[in-house]
Amino acid sequence: MKKNLEILIYIAAAAGLILIAVACGPLFSTPETPTSVVTQPPVATFEPVDYEPAAGSSVAWVDMSYVVYVPPGEFQMGENETEPSDHSPAHTVYLDGFWIHQTEVTNRMYALCVDLGICTVPYHETGKPYWYANPAHADAPVVGVDWYNAEAYCEWIEGRLPTEAEWEKAARGTNGDPYPWGDEDPTCDLLNFDDCLEPSNPIDVRSYFYGASPFELADTAGNASEWVFDWYDEEYYAVSPIENPTGPVDGDLRVVRGSNFTSEAEAVPVYLRSAVDPLEHHAEVGFRCVLGGETVGNPPPQACEMPPAVDTGQPLEPDIPSVIGTAYCIMDDAGLPHGYVNLVFDEPVEVDTYEITSSAGMVMISQDSSHPDTLILSGPGIPIDQVFELTVCPALVAPPLPPEEPICPAGYILDTITGKCRYLDLDPGEPCGEGFAWLEGYGCIWAATDPLDQLWLQLICALVPGYQIVELSDSPLTLACLPVDGPEDCGDDPNCSLNTECLPGLTYVPDLDCCAVPPTIDPVCLAGYKYDPINLLCYPKYPGSQCISLYLLIPSCEAPPLSACTNPSQYTDETSCEAANCRWVPLAVAPSYCTYP
Repeated sequence: MKKNLEILIYIAAAAGLILIAVACGPLFSTPETPTSVVTQPPVATFEPVDYEPAAGSSVAWVDMSYVVYVPPGEFQMGENETEPSDHSPAHTVYLDGFWIHQTEVTNRMYALCVDLGICTVPYHETGKPYWYANPAHADAPVVGVDWYNAEAYCEWIEGRLPTEAEWEKAARGTNGDPYPWGDEDPTCDLLNFDDCLEPSNPIDVRSYFYGASPFELADTAGNASEWVFDWYDEEYYAVSPIENPTGPVDGDLRVVRGSNFTSEAEAVPVYLRSAVDPLEHHAEVGFRCVLGGETVGNPPPQACEMPPAVDTGQPLEPDIPSVIGTAYCIMDDAGLPHGYVNLVFDEPVEVDTYEITSSAGMVMISQDSSHPDTLILSGPGIPIDQVFELTVCPALVAPPLPPEEPICPAGYILDTITGKCRYLDLDPGEPCGEGFAWLEGYGCIWAATDPLDQLWLQLICALVPGYQIVELSDSPLTLACLPVDGPEDCGDDPNCSLNTECLPGLTYVPDLDCCAVPPTIDPVCLAGYKYDPINLLCYPKYPGSQCISLYLLIPSCEAPPLSACTNPSQYTDETSCEAANCRWVPLAVAPSYCTYP
Protein backbone atom coordinates (compact mmCIF):
# COMPACT_ATOMS: atom_id res chain seq x y z
CA MET A 1 0.00 0.00 0.00
CA LYS A 2 1.10 3.54 -0.66
CA LYS A 3 1.64 4.56 2.92
CA ASN A 4 3.54 1.38 3.76
CA LEU A 5 3.70 1.42 7.53
CA GLU A 6 6.50 -1.11 7.70
CA ILE A 7 8.86 1.82 7.29
CA LEU A 8 7.92 2.82 10.79
CA ILE A 9 9.92 -0.09 12.20
CA TYR A 10 13.08 1.63 11.00
CA ILE A 11 12.01 4.96 12.38
CA ALA A 12 10.92 3.57 15.75
CA ALA A 13 14.43 2.29 16.33
CA ALA A 14 15.92 5.77 15.86
CA ALA A 15 17.06 7.45 19.06
CA GLY A 16 14.95 10.36 20.20
CA LEU A 17 11.68 9.45 18.51
CA ILE A 18 9.85 10.87 21.48
CA LEU A 19 11.17 14.34 20.63
CA ILE A 20 9.25 14.30 17.38
CA ALA A 21 6.08 12.99 19.02
CA VAL A 22 6.19 15.76 21.61
CA ALA A 23 7.21 18.49 19.16
CA CYS A 24 4.33 18.01 16.80
CA GLY A 25 1.95 15.67 18.61
CA PRO A 26 -1.68 16.74 18.68
CA LEU A 27 -2.39 15.78 22.26
CA PHE A 28 -2.26 18.11 25.22
CA SER A 29 -0.50 15.39 27.19
CA THR A 30 1.80 12.57 26.09
CA PRO A 31 1.89 9.16 27.79
CA GLU A 32 5.09 7.92 29.35
CA THR A 33 7.11 6.04 26.73
CA PRO A 34 9.33 2.98 26.90
CA THR A 35 13.03 3.08 26.20
CA SER A 36 13.14 0.30 23.60
CA VAL A 37 11.02 -1.54 21.07
CA VAL A 38 10.02 -5.17 21.61
CA THR A 39 9.30 -6.93 18.33
CA GLN A 40 6.36 -9.35 18.33
CA PRO A 41 6.07 -12.56 16.33
CA PRO A 42 3.68 -12.48 13.34
CA VAL A 43 0.14 -11.59 14.36
CA ALA A 44 -2.85 -13.65 13.21
CA THR A 45 -4.84 -12.41 10.23
CA PHE A 46 -8.12 -10.57 10.73
CA GLU A 47 -11.32 -9.92 8.87
CA PRO A 48 -11.93 -6.46 7.33
CA VAL A 49 -12.97 -3.88 9.90
CA ASP A 50 -15.60 -1.16 9.81
CA TYR A 51 -15.14 1.47 12.46
CA GLU A 52 -16.18 4.99 13.39
CA PRO A 53 -13.38 7.21 14.75
CA ALA A 54 -13.82 8.09 18.39
CA ALA A 55 -14.77 11.66 19.35
CA GLY A 56 -11.63 13.76 19.64
CA SER A 57 -9.50 11.28 17.65
CA SER A 58 -6.61 13.10 16.02
CA VAL A 59 -4.61 12.35 12.88
CA ALA A 60 -1.75 14.18 11.19
CA TRP A 61 -2.42 16.17 8.05
CA VAL A 62 -0.18 17.26 5.20
CA ASP A 63 0.13 20.93 6.25
CA MET A 64 2.02 19.86 9.41
CA SER A 65 -1.17 20.14 11.44
CA TYR A 66 -3.49 17.78 13.30
CA VAL A 67 -7.20 17.41 12.72
CA VAL A 68 -9.62 16.04 15.31
CA TYR A 69 -12.86 14.17 14.78
CA VAL A 70 -16.26 15.53 15.78
CA PRO A 71 -18.77 12.65 15.48
CA PRO A 72 -22.25 12.94 13.97
CA GLY A 73 -25.09 13.88 16.29
CA GLU A 74 -27.11 16.68 17.83
CA PHE A 75 -26.06 19.63 19.96
CA GLN A 76 -27.61 22.84 21.25
CA MET A 77 -26.71 25.84 19.12
CA GLY A 78 -27.19 29.42 20.29
CA GLU A 79 -28.57 30.67 23.60
CA ASN A 80 -32.01 31.85 24.74
CA GLU A 81 -32.10 35.52 25.76
CA THR A 82 -34.76 37.71 27.33
CA GLU A 83 -33.99 40.43 24.80
CA PRO A 84 -33.80 39.85 21.02
CA SER A 85 -30.32 38.83 19.86
CA ASP A 86 -28.64 37.34 16.81
CA HIS A 87 -27.68 34.19 18.77
CA SER A 88 -31.19 33.24 19.90
CA PRO A 89 -33.26 31.20 20.07
CA ALA A 90 -31.34 28.17 21.25
CA HIS A 91 -32.14 25.31 18.90
CA THR A 92 -31.13 21.70 18.35
CA VAL A 93 -28.99 21.00 15.28
CA TYR A 94 -27.86 17.69 13.81
CA LEU A 95 -24.46 17.57 12.05
CA ASP A 96 -22.73 14.84 10.12
CA GLY A 97 -19.28 13.85 11.39
CA PHE A 98 -16.32 16.00 10.32
CA TRP A 99 -12.63 16.57 10.97
CA ILE A 100 -11.45 20.04 12.03
CA HIS A 101 -8.04 21.61 12.71
CA GLN A 102 -7.13 21.17 16.34
CA THR A 103 -5.55 24.63 16.32
CA GLU A 104 -5.93 27.82 14.38
CA VAL A 105 -3.81 27.87 11.22
CA THR A 106 -0.40 29.16 12.27
CA ASN A 107 2.05 31.46 10.53
CA ARG A 108 4.33 28.46 9.98
CA MET A 109 1.57 26.51 8.24
CA TYR A 110 0.40 29.48 6.16
CA ALA A 111 3.95 30.42 5.08
CA LEU A 112 4.46 27.37 2.85
CA CYS A 113 1.20 28.14 1.02
CA VAL A 114 2.48 31.67 0.40
CA ASP A 115 5.90 30.43 -0.72
CA LEU A 116 4.24 28.16 -3.28
CA GLY A 117 2.27 31.07 -4.72
CA ILE A 118 -1.13 29.69 -3.64
CA CYS A 119 -1.87 32.06 -0.75
CA THR A 120 -1.48 35.81 -0.32
CA VAL A 121 0.89 37.32 2.25
CA PRO A 122 -1.11 38.45 5.31
CA TYR A 123 -1.72 42.14 5.73
CA HIS A 124 0.58 43.97 8.12
CA GLU A 125 -1.77 45.28 10.77
CA THR A 126 -0.81 48.76 11.97
CA GLY A 127 0.65 48.77 15.45
CA LYS A 128 0.93 44.99 15.73
CA PRO A 129 3.97 42.76 15.12
CA TYR A 130 4.18 41.34 11.61
CA TRP A 131 3.64 37.72 12.64
CA TYR A 132 4.23 36.12 9.26
CA ALA A 133 7.56 37.87 8.71
CA ASN A 134 8.94 37.11 12.18
CA PRO A 135 10.06 33.49 12.66
CA ALA A 136 9.79 33.89 16.43
CA HIS A 137 6.00 33.87 15.98
CA ALA A 138 5.81 30.91 13.61
CA ASP A 139 3.44 28.97 15.87
CA ALA A 140 1.10 31.87 16.65
CA PRO A 141 -2.16 31.97 14.68
CA VAL A 142 -1.90 33.75 11.35
CA VAL A 143 -3.93 37.00 11.42
CA GLY A 144 -4.38 39.86 8.98
CA VAL A 145 -6.14 37.54 6.50
CA ASP A 146 -9.51 38.30 4.93
CA TRP A 147 -12.23 35.68 4.34
CA TYR A 148 -10.99 34.90 0.84
CA ASN A 149 -7.40 34.39 2.05
CA ALA A 150 -8.66 31.92 4.64
CA GLU A 151 -10.86 30.02 2.19
CA ALA A 152 -7.98 29.80 -0.32
CA TYR A 153 -5.75 28.12 2.27
CA CYS A 154 -8.45 25.62 3.25
CA GLU A 155 -9.06 24.73 -0.39
CA TRP A 156 -5.30 24.26 -0.87
CA ILE A 157 -5.20 21.53 1.79
CA GLU A 158 -8.36 19.94 0.28
CA GLY A 159 -10.69 21.34 2.94
CA ARG A 160 -12.94 24.35 3.52
CA LEU A 161 -13.86 26.82 6.22
CA PRO A 162 -16.16 25.32 8.89
CA THR A 163 -19.81 26.24 8.90
CA GLU A 164 -20.96 28.27 11.86
CA ALA A 165 -22.71 25.20 13.29
CA GLU A 166 -19.62 22.99 12.88
CA TRP A 167 -17.44 25.59 14.59
CA GLU A 168 -19.80 25.97 17.55
CA LYS A 169 -20.21 22.24 18.10
CA ALA A 170 -16.45 21.66 17.95
CA ALA A 171 -15.86 24.56 20.36
CA ARG A 172 -18.74 23.93 22.75
CA GLY A 173 -19.37 20.21 22.78
CA THR A 174 -22.82 18.77 23.38
CA ASN A 175 -23.51 19.86 26.98
CA GLY A 176 -24.62 23.41 26.15
CA ASP A 177 -21.92 25.04 28.26
CA PRO A 178 -21.05 28.68 27.47
CA TYR A 179 -17.30 28.06 27.32
CA PRO A 180 -15.09 25.34 25.83
CA TRP A 181 -13.98 24.26 29.33
CA GLY A 182 -17.46 24.33 30.88
CA ASP A 183 -19.21 27.03 32.88
CA GLU A 184 -16.35 28.52 34.96
CA ASP A 185 -15.73 32.22 34.44
CA PRO A 186 -12.84 33.08 32.05
CA THR A 187 -9.42 33.62 33.62
CA CYS A 188 -5.95 34.24 32.23
CA ASP A 189 -5.06 30.62 33.04
CA LEU A 190 -7.71 29.34 30.61
CA LEU A 191 -7.29 31.59 27.58
CA ASN A 192 -5.48 34.57 26.07
CA PHE A 193 -8.06 37.38 26.42
CA ASP A 194 -8.68 40.86 27.84
CA ASP A 195 -5.03 41.90 27.32
CA CYS A 196 -3.81 39.26 29.81
CA LEU A 197 -0.39 39.18 28.18
CA GLU A 198 2.20 41.93 28.05
CA PRO A 199 2.51 42.87 25.26
CA SER A 200 -1.08 42.00 24.32
CA ASN A 201 -0.80 39.79 21.24
CA PRO A 202 -1.68 36.32 19.96
CA ILE A 203 0.44 33.58 21.49
CA ASP A 204 1.56 30.16 20.25
CA VAL A 205 -1.32 27.74 19.76
CA ARG A 206 -1.83 24.99 22.37
CA SER A 207 -0.60 27.30 25.13
CA TYR A 208 -3.71 26.77 27.32
CA PHE A 209 -4.16 23.16 28.37
CA TYR A 210 -7.20 23.77 30.59
CA GLY A 211 -9.00 25.87 27.98
CA ALA A 212 -9.39 23.04 25.46
CA SER A 213 -12.85 22.13 24.16
CA PRO A 214 -14.57 18.76 24.84
CA PHE A 215 -13.24 17.60 21.45
CA GLU A 216 -9.70 18.77 22.39
CA LEU A 217 -9.65 21.85 20.17
CA ALA A 218 -7.32 24.62 21.31
CA ASP A 219 -8.08 28.35 21.41
CA THR A 220 -11.74 28.31 20.40
CA ALA A 221 -11.92 31.04 23.05
CA GLY A 222 -9.23 33.70 23.14
CA ASN A 223 -6.05 34.16 21.09
CA ALA A 224 -7.67 34.89 17.70
CA SER A 225 -11.26 35.07 16.51
CA GLU A 226 -11.97 32.94 13.43
CA TRP A 227 -13.60 33.25 10.03
CA VAL A 228 -16.30 30.66 9.26
CA PHE A 229 -18.10 29.84 6.03
CA ASP A 230 -21.56 31.37 6.59
CA TRP A 231 -23.02 34.64 5.40
CA TYR A 232 -24.39 36.67 8.33
CA ASP A 233 -28.10 37.19 9.03
CA GLU A 234 -29.07 38.35 12.52
CA GLU A 235 -32.42 36.53 12.27
CA TYR A 236 -31.09 33.30 10.74
CA TYR A 237 -31.46 31.17 13.89
CA ALA A 238 -35.25 31.49 13.75
CA VAL A 239 -35.36 29.82 10.31
CA SER A 240 -32.21 27.66 10.41
CA PRO A 241 -32.52 24.06 9.12
CA ILE A 242 -32.23 21.44 11.84
CA GLU A 243 -29.72 19.36 9.84
CA ASN A 244 -26.32 20.54 8.58
CA PRO A 245 -27.14 24.26 8.26
CA THR A 246 -24.80 26.26 6.04
CA GLY A 247 -26.17 29.76 6.63
CA PRO A 248 -28.01 32.16 4.32
CA VAL A 249 -27.53 31.74 0.57
CA ASP A 250 -26.00 35.22 0.24
CA GLY A 251 -25.32 38.43 2.12
CA ASP A 252 -22.92 41.32 2.59
CA LEU A 253 -21.06 40.15 5.72
CA ARG A 254 -19.47 36.86 6.76
CA VAL A 255 -19.62 35.40 10.26
CA VAL A 256 -16.63 35.54 12.59
CA ARG A 257 -16.78 33.30 15.68
CA GLY A 258 -14.84 33.12 18.91
CA SER A 259 -13.13 35.69 21.11
CA ASN A 260 -9.54 36.95 20.87
CA PHE A 261 -6.66 38.38 22.88
CA THR A 262 -8.41 41.76 23.25
CA SER A 263 -11.91 40.45 24.11
CA GLU A 264 -13.45 41.30 27.48
CA ALA A 265 -15.04 38.56 29.59
CA GLU A 266 -18.58 39.20 28.37
CA ALA A 267 -17.45 38.54 24.78
CA VAL A 268 -15.94 35.10 25.53
CA PRO A 269 -19.01 32.74 25.41
CA VAL A 270 -18.69 30.60 22.28
CA TYR A 271 -22.31 31.02 21.23
CA LEU A 272 -21.75 34.73 20.41
CA ARG A 273 -21.55 35.84 16.77
CA SER A 274 -19.84 38.68 14.91
CA ALA A 275 -20.25 39.96 11.35
CA VAL A 276 -17.39 41.29 9.21
CA ASP A 277 -16.97 42.37 5.60
CA PRO A 278 -15.23 39.40 3.92
CA LEU A 279 -12.74 41.80 2.29
CA GLU A 280 -11.64 43.21 5.65
CA HIS A 281 -8.65 41.96 7.62
CA HIS A 282 -7.90 42.42 11.30
CA ALA A 283 -5.06 41.80 13.75
CA GLU A 284 -7.45 39.73 15.89
CA VAL A 285 -8.95 37.39 13.24
CA GLY A 286 -7.53 34.09 11.96
CA PHE A 287 -9.14 30.78 10.95
CA ARG A 288 -9.07 26.98 10.99
CA CYS A 289 -10.29 24.46 8.39
CA VAL A 290 -12.62 21.45 8.17
CA LEU A 291 -11.92 18.22 6.27
CA GLY A 292 -14.32 15.46 5.30
CA GLY A 293 -13.77 11.84 6.35
CA GLU A 294 -13.13 10.83 2.74
CA THR A 295 -10.42 13.49 2.49
CA VAL A 296 -8.69 12.53 5.74
CA GLY A 297 -8.76 8.87 4.75
CA ASN A 298 -7.39 9.70 1.32
CA PRO A 299 -4.40 11.95 2.08
CA PRO A 300 -2.18 13.36 -0.67
CA PRO A 301 1.26 11.75 -0.90
CA GLN A 302 3.95 12.72 1.55
CA ALA A 303 6.50 15.42 0.71
CA CYS A 304 9.64 13.85 -0.76
CA GLU A 305 11.86 15.58 1.76
CA MET A 306 11.45 17.03 5.21
CA PRO A 307 13.82 18.78 7.60
CA PRO A 308 15.19 16.68 10.46
CA ALA A 309 15.02 17.67 14.10
CA VAL A 310 18.13 17.80 16.25
CA ASP A 311 17.97 16.91 19.93
CA THR A 312 20.29 19.30 21.74
CA GLY A 313 19.66 17.65 25.08
CA GLN A 314 18.92 20.94 26.88
CA PRO A 315 16.47 23.63 25.77
CA LEU A 316 18.03 26.99 24.96
CA GLU A 317 16.85 29.71 27.34
CA PRO A 318 18.36 33.07 26.39
CA ASP A 319 17.71 36.28 28.29
CA ILE A 320 15.22 38.74 26.86
CA PRO A 321 17.26 41.51 25.21
CA SER A 322 17.31 44.92 26.90
CA VAL A 323 17.91 47.56 24.25
CA ILE A 324 17.42 51.28 23.55
CA GLY A 325 16.97 52.38 19.94
CA THR A 326 17.93 55.83 18.60
CA ALA A 327 16.83 56.65 15.06
CA TYR A 328 18.31 59.48 12.98
CA CYS A 329 18.76 60.78 9.45
CA ILE A 330 22.02 61.72 7.66
CA MET A 331 22.50 63.39 4.28
CA ASP A 332 25.11 61.83 2.01
CA ASP A 333 27.50 63.81 -0.20
CA ALA A 334 24.92 63.85 -2.99
CA GLY A 335 22.33 65.45 -0.74
CA LEU A 336 20.23 62.28 -0.33
CA PRO A 337 18.79 61.38 3.11
CA HIS A 338 19.48 57.99 4.72
CA GLY A 339 18.02 56.47 7.86
CA TYR A 340 20.09 54.91 10.63
CA VAL A 341 19.34 53.30 13.99
CA ASN A 342 21.69 52.81 16.93
CA LEU A 343 20.73 49.88 19.15
CA VAL A 344 22.36 50.17 22.58
CA PHE A 345 22.26 46.94 24.64
CA ASP A 346 22.93 46.44 28.34
CA GLU A 347 26.01 44.31 27.63
CA PRO A 348 28.65 43.89 24.93
CA VAL A 349 27.16 42.62 21.70
CA GLU A 350 28.32 41.31 18.32
CA VAL A 351 26.67 41.48 14.90
CA ASP A 352 25.41 37.89 15.10
CA THR A 353 24.30 37.98 18.76
CA TYR A 354 20.73 38.94 17.83
CA GLU A 355 18.42 38.43 14.88
CA ILE A 356 17.16 41.86 13.83
CA THR A 357 14.41 42.25 11.24
CA SER A 358 12.47 45.27 9.97
CA SER A 359 8.92 45.38 8.65
CA ALA A 360 10.18 47.75 5.93
CA GLY A 361 12.81 45.49 4.33
CA MET A 362 16.42 44.34 4.58
CA VAL A 363 18.60 45.63 7.40
CA MET A 364 22.40 45.89 7.31
CA ILE A 365 24.06 45.55 10.72
CA SER A 366 27.52 46.81 11.68
CA GLN A 367 29.45 47.01 14.92
CA ASP A 368 30.22 50.35 16.58
CA SER A 369 33.98 49.98 17.03
CA SER A 370 34.02 52.58 19.83
CA HIS A 371 31.13 51.13 21.80
CA PRO A 372 31.00 47.32 22.22
CA ASP A 373 27.37 47.50 23.43
CA THR A 374 26.08 49.20 20.24
CA LEU A 375 24.98 48.00 16.80
CA ILE A 376 24.38 50.37 13.86
CA LEU A 377 21.53 49.55 11.45
CA SER A 378 21.09 50.91 7.93
CA GLY A 379 19.68 49.89 4.57
CA PRO A 380 16.21 49.83 2.98
CA GLY A 381 14.71 48.43 6.19
CA ILE A 382 15.45 51.78 7.93
CA PRO A 383 13.18 54.12 5.94
CA ILE A 384 12.64 57.88 6.14
CA ASP A 385 9.26 59.44 7.11
CA GLN A 386 7.62 56.04 7.64
CA VAL A 387 6.68 54.19 10.81
CA PHE A 388 8.44 50.83 10.84
CA GLU A 389 8.90 47.98 13.28
CA LEU A 390 12.22 46.53 14.38
CA THR A 391 12.09 43.08 15.97
CA VAL A 392 15.07 42.02 18.06
CA CYS A 393 15.40 38.35 19.02
CA PRO A 394 18.30 36.36 20.49
CA ALA A 395 20.05 34.71 17.55
CA LEU A 396 19.81 30.95 17.23
CA VAL A 397 23.20 29.50 17.92
CA ALA A 398 23.45 26.20 16.09
CA PRO A 399 24.18 23.56 18.74
CA PRO A 400 26.81 20.92 18.07
CA LEU A 401 25.36 17.89 16.36
CA PRO A 402 24.74 14.98 18.72
CA PRO A 403 26.74 11.78 18.17
CA GLU A 404 23.66 10.08 16.69
CA GLU A 405 22.08 11.13 13.41
CA PRO A 406 19.48 13.90 13.36
CA ILE A 407 15.95 12.56 13.75
CA CYS A 408 13.56 12.29 10.81
CA PRO A 409 9.76 12.14 10.94
CA ALA A 410 8.08 8.76 10.62
CA GLY A 411 8.42 7.43 7.07
CA TYR A 412 11.71 9.21 6.30
CA ILE A 413 15.44 8.47 6.52
CA LEU A 414 18.30 10.95 6.70
CA ASP A 415 20.15 11.78 3.48
CA THR A 416 23.67 12.39 4.80
CA ILE A 417 24.64 14.32 1.65
CA THR A 418 21.94 16.98 1.82
CA GLY A 419 21.17 16.75 5.52
CA LYS A 420 17.44 16.42 4.75
CA CYS A 421 15.03 13.58 5.41
CA ARG A 422 14.03 11.57 2.34
CA TYR A 423 10.72 9.74 2.01
CA LEU A 424 10.83 5.93 1.99
CA ASP A 425 8.40 3.49 0.42
CA LEU A 426 9.50 -0.03 1.31
CA ASP A 427 7.70 -3.29 0.57
CA PRO A 428 7.73 -5.95 3.28
CA GLY A 429 7.06 -8.70 0.76
CA GLU A 430 4.93 -11.75 1.40
CA PRO A 431 4.24 -13.07 3.92
CA CYS A 432 4.23 -10.12 6.30
CA GLY A 433 7.30 -9.76 8.49
CA GLU A 434 7.55 -9.79 12.25
CA GLY A 435 5.26 -7.31 13.96
CA PHE A 436 2.92 -7.23 10.95
CA ALA A 437 -0.42 -8.81 10.22
CA TRP A 438 -2.33 -9.37 7.00
CA LEU A 439 -5.70 -7.64 6.91
CA GLU A 440 -7.98 -8.20 3.94
CA GLY A 441 -8.21 -5.03 1.87
CA TYR A 442 -5.34 -3.36 3.72
CA GLY A 443 -2.44 -5.72 3.05
CA CYS A 444 0.37 -5.87 5.59
CA ILE A 445 -0.30 -3.65 8.57
CA TRP A 446 1.70 -3.05 11.72
CA ALA A 447 -0.19 -4.56 14.66
CA ALA A 448 0.77 -4.99 18.29
CA THR A 449 -0.45 -7.12 21.20
CA ASP A 450 2.31 -6.40 23.71
CA PRO A 451 1.59 -3.27 25.86
CA LEU A 452 5.08 -1.92 25.24
CA ASP A 453 4.70 -2.26 21.47
CA GLN A 454 1.24 -0.77 21.60
CA LEU A 455 2.53 2.38 23.26
CA TRP A 456 5.14 2.85 20.54
CA LEU A 457 2.60 2.10 17.85
CA GLN A 458 0.25 4.79 19.14
CA LEU A 459 3.02 7.39 19.22
CA ILE A 460 4.22 6.61 15.70
CA CYS A 461 0.76 6.27 14.15
CA ALA A 462 -0.03 9.81 15.35
CA LEU A 463 2.65 11.09 12.92
CA VAL A 464 1.26 9.52 9.74
CA PRO A 465 -1.22 11.63 7.72
CA GLY A 466 -4.62 9.98 7.43
CA TYR A 467 -3.97 7.11 9.89
CA GLN A 468 -5.21 6.32 13.37
CA ILE A 469 -5.11 3.52 15.94
CA VAL A 470 -7.85 0.88 15.69
CA GLU A 471 -8.63 -2.02 18.04
CA LEU A 472 -8.70 -5.19 15.93
CA SER A 473 -9.33 -7.64 18.73
CA ASP A 474 -10.05 -7.52 22.45
CA SER A 475 -8.82 -11.03 23.29
CA PRO A 476 -5.93 -10.54 23.28
CA LEU A 477 -6.07 -6.75 22.87
CA THR A 478 -4.62 -6.07 19.43
CA LEU A 479 -4.02 -2.55 18.09
CA ALA A 480 -3.29 -1.60 14.49
CA CYS A 481 -2.49 1.60 12.58
CA LEU A 482 -5.03 1.94 9.74
CA PRO A 483 -6.18 4.64 7.31
CA VAL A 484 -9.17 6.58 8.58
CA ASP A 485 -11.37 6.00 5.55
CA GLY A 486 -10.97 2.28 5.07
CA PRO A 487 -8.94 -0.18 3.00
CA GLU A 488 -6.12 0.76 0.66
CA ASP A 489 -7.13 -1.97 -1.79
CA CYS A 490 -10.41 -0.34 -2.76
CA GLY A 491 -10.61 -0.81 -6.51
CA ASP A 492 -12.48 1.97 -8.32
CA ASP A 493 -13.54 3.80 -5.17
CA PRO A 494 -12.77 7.51 -5.88
CA ASN A 495 -12.15 8.01 -2.17
CA CYS A 496 -9.53 5.28 -2.05
CA SER A 497 -6.28 6.00 -0.26
CA LEU A 498 -4.25 5.23 -3.39
CA ASN A 499 -3.94 8.97 -3.95
CA THR A 500 -1.22 10.35 -6.23
CA GLU A 501 -2.52 13.94 -6.40
CA CYS A 502 -0.20 16.35 -4.59
CA LEU A 503 -1.30 19.61 -3.08
CA PRO A 504 -1.11 22.45 -5.64
CA GLY A 505 2.42 23.76 -6.00
CA LEU A 506 4.01 20.34 -5.35
CA THR A 507 4.92 17.77 -8.01
CA TYR A 508 4.31 14.02 -7.84
CA VAL A 509 7.38 11.78 -8.28
CA PRO A 510 6.08 8.32 -9.35
CA ASP A 511 9.28 6.37 -8.65
CA LEU A 512 9.41 7.66 -5.08
CA ASP A 513 5.64 7.94 -4.53
CA CYS A 514 5.97 11.38 -2.95
CA CYS A 515 5.59 15.06 -3.72
CA ALA A 516 8.62 17.17 -4.63
CA VAL A 517 8.93 20.60 -3.04
CA PRO A 518 10.48 23.31 -5.28
CA PRO A 519 14.19 23.65 -4.45
CA THR A 520 13.73 27.36 -3.74
CA ILE A 521 11.36 26.61 -0.86
CA ASP A 522 12.83 25.86 2.54
CA PRO A 523 11.36 22.77 4.19
CA VAL A 524 8.76 23.43 6.86
CA CYS A 525 10.16 22.60 10.28
CA LEU A 526 8.21 20.80 12.95
CA ALA A 527 6.57 22.89 15.67
CA GLY A 528 9.20 24.38 17.96
CA TYR A 529 11.99 24.26 15.35
CA LYS A 530 13.48 26.77 12.93
CA TYR A 531 15.07 25.87 9.59
CA ASP A 532 18.76 26.64 9.14
CA PRO A 533 19.35 26.88 5.35
CA ILE A 534 23.14 26.81 5.76
CA ASN A 535 23.35 23.58 7.75
CA LEU A 536 20.11 22.20 6.18
CA LEU A 537 18.76 21.32 9.61
CA CYS A 538 16.00 22.37 11.99
CA TYR A 539 17.06 23.76 15.33
CA PRO A 540 14.98 24.54 18.42
CA LYS A 541 13.69 28.10 18.16
CA TYR A 542 13.20 30.57 20.92
CA PRO A 543 9.62 31.34 21.97
CA GLY A 544 8.13 34.65 20.89
CA SER A 545 8.32 36.02 24.43
CA GLN A 546 12.10 36.22 24.04
CA CYS A 547 11.79 38.98 21.40
CA ILE A 548 11.07 42.68 21.65
CA SER A 549 9.63 45.10 19.10
CA LEU A 550 10.54 48.76 18.56
CA TYR A 551 8.33 51.13 16.55
CA LEU A 552 10.34 53.99 15.03
CA LEU A 553 9.86 57.03 12.79
CA ILE A 554 12.79 58.93 11.28
CA PRO A 555 11.89 62.47 10.09
CA SER A 556 13.41 63.58 6.81
CA CYS A 557 16.68 65.53 7.02
CA GLU A 558 16.24 67.48 3.80
CA ALA A 559 17.85 70.94 3.78
CA PRO A 560 15.81 73.85 5.21
CA PRO A 561 15.99 77.47 4.01
CA LEU A 562 19.47 78.99 4.24
CA SER A 563 18.42 81.19 7.16
CA ALA A 564 18.30 78.19 9.49
CA CYS A 565 21.23 75.89 10.33
CA THR A 566 23.31 77.30 7.48
CA ASN A 567 26.39 75.60 8.87
CA PRO A 568 25.34 72.97 11.42
CA SER A 569 28.93 71.89 11.96
CA GLN A 570 29.57 75.12 13.90
CA TYR A 571 27.30 73.86 16.71
CA THR A 572 29.19 71.52 19.00
CA ASP A 573 26.69 70.87 21.80
CA GLU A 574 22.98 70.27 22.25
CA THR A 575 22.27 73.73 23.73
CA SER A 576 23.77 75.74 20.89
CA CYS A 577 22.23 73.45 18.30
CA GLU A 578 18.70 73.80 19.69
CA ALA A 579 19.14 77.56 20.07
CA ALA A 580 19.47 77.74 16.29
CA ASN A 581 16.29 75.64 15.85
CA CYS A 582 18.36 72.70 14.72
CA ARG A 583 18.25 69.09 15.94
CA TRP A 584 20.96 67.49 18.07
CA VAL A 585 21.61 63.86 17.12
CA PRO A 586 23.16 61.81 19.96
CA LEU A 587 25.27 59.07 18.42
CA ALA A 588 26.93 56.11 20.08
CA VAL A 589 29.54 56.54 17.35
CA ALA A 590 31.47 59.70 18.29
CA PRO A 591 31.04 62.51 17.67
CA SER A 592 27.41 63.52 18.03
CA TYR A 593 26.38 66.29 15.67
CA CYS A 594 23.90 69.00 14.80
CA THR A 595 21.60 68.62 11.80
CA TYR A 596 18.54 70.13 10.19
CA PRO A 597 15.22 69.75 12.02
